[in-house]
Amino acid sequence: MKFIKGVVKVSMKGIAEVIGIIMILMITLSLSSLTYMYVGNVYAQYTRPIEVVDSYCMDGKVTFVIRNGGDVDLNANSLSCRPISQTCTSSCTVPSNIAPGAAGAVTATGCTLGRAHTWKLIGPSNGIDLYASCL
Repeated sequence: MKFIKGVVKVSMKGIAEVIGIIMILMITLSLSSLTYMYVGNVYAQYTRPIEVVDSYCMDGKVTFVIRNGGDVDLNANSLSCRPISQTCTSSCTVPSNIAPGAAGAVTATGCTLGRAHTWKLIGPSNGIDLYASCL
């Protein structure tokens, strides 16, 4: 500090550097936030989770009710089903289209009564085991 006729004069050296560092930090935080939001949005568009709502067997027909938890339609091209442990005469039939938030039925016919049946349903982002017991 310098005294000039009784007035204190403060040196402004170093203030510009501090302001520059604060601005660089603000820009860095802004860019990282934008990147996080963009990646989250892209990830949400391409993940279409499926979940089991219910499963039952009646008269040799196994039905699995599934729900589309994503935000894009699921169809027969994006869903596939393969047996793990079953004695049904037909393969697993997936619905033609399930809108976001809606439910659809996956079925198999000619299943043996008194036996448990397990299928693997594979969607675009996850696969789930489908289980039903025919009593």
